[in-house]
Amino acid sequence: MAKGTRFKGKADKPKKKMALGWKITIAVLSVILALVIAAVSVFFYYFGGLRTTYLTGDTSQLGIDSQVVENTNDKDITNIALFGVDARDNSDTGRSDALMIMSVDKMHGKIKLTSIARDTRVYISDRGSYDKIAHAYAYGGPEMAIKTINQNFNTNIKEYVTVNFDQLATVINSLGGVTLTITEAERINANENIAALGTGTLIRQSGTVLLTGEQAVGYARIRMIDSDSVRAQRQRNVLNAIFEKMKGKSSLEYADFIRQMLPNVETSLDYGDLMGMATIMFSPVTMEEMAFPNENSNARGGIFYADGAWYYEYDLDVASQQLHQFIYEETE
Repeated sequence: MAKGTRFKGKADKPKKKMALGWKITIAVLSVILALVIAAVSVFFYYFGGLRTTYLTGDTSQLGIDSQVVENTNDKDITNIALFGVDARDNSDTGRSDALMIMSVDKMHGKIKLTSIARDTRVYISDRGSYDKIAHAYAYGGPEMAIKTINQNFNTNIKEYVTVNFDQLATVINSLGGVTLTITEAERINANENIAALGTGTLIRQSGTVLLTGEQAVGYARIRMIDSDSVRAQRQRNVLNAIFEKMKGKSSLEYADFIRQMLPNVETSLDYGDLMGMATIMFSPVTMEEMAFPNENSNARGGIFYADGAWYYEYDLDVASQQLHQFIYEETE
C-alpha cells in the first residue's frame, strides 16, 4: 500500500503541471479571442455599411484600350468615376446628373477632379448610337457608363462611386455642413430646389455661408440661371468643400465619417481599396480641377440633330489628350 501510495503521489505532480499549463493556454487564447472579437466589432462598426458591387475584371469589357493599360499600369494613380444620380425612388436607376472622374494621385500628392458635361454627345457602343453621356448610366448602370467614358476619353477607369443627391445631403450633414460662397441668384434658385424637395430649411443669405446637406444639394441642382458648365462647377465646389472639411480631421474622425457615409453610397471599391486610398488624406495633399468642355475644346452647344436634343459637341481626341496630361502630368 505504501509503495502504491508513493507511486500515485509522484504521478500527481505532472498532472498538476499539465493542468496549470492548460489554464495558462486557455487564458491566453481567451484574451486573443476577446481581442479578435473586439477588432471585428470595431471594424464592422466603422465599415459594416459598405455595399460593394464588383465590376468585371476584364478591362476590355470596360472599354479600356490595351495600350492605355500598358502605359498606366506603373502609375500610382487610381481613377474613379463619380456618379451623382437624380433617381427619386429605388426603382429608377437614374441618369448620371453629375459625372466626374476623381484621380487619387499618390505620385504627386494630389486629388484631381474632372467633370464632364452631362449633355456631351458621345457614342454609346452598347446601344450602337450617339446620345448624351449622362444617359449611359440609365441604360446600363455604372458598368455601361464607365465603358462609355473609357471609350470616348481613352481613360482607364475601373472603379466607381454612385451617390443619389438625396443621400449626398446625409453625407454632408455628417460633416456638420459645408461652407460655400453663393450669389443672390444662386440663393434664390437653390431655395426653389429645397422647397421642391420638401426637406431642409431655406438659405437666408448670400455670400460665404455654412450650408446644411439639403441646402448644398439645392445649390448643386441649380439649372436655370446659367450653363451646364457652371452647374458642373457648382458640383465641384461642393466636393471641394467636403474635401476641405475632411483635411483637418484626425484618423478617428475620418473613420467615423466613412462609417456614416458608406450606407449612402454604392461602389465597386472594397475595404482594402478604401483604406489604401485613405492614406493620402493624412499627408500634404492638394486638389486640382478640370472640366469638359473648356476653352480649348472647340466646343459648340445646341440642337443639331433630328432627335431634337440639346448637345455639347467637342473634339474628344483633343479632350482625351488634355485629360491624360492632367491626370498623369506627362506630355504626349
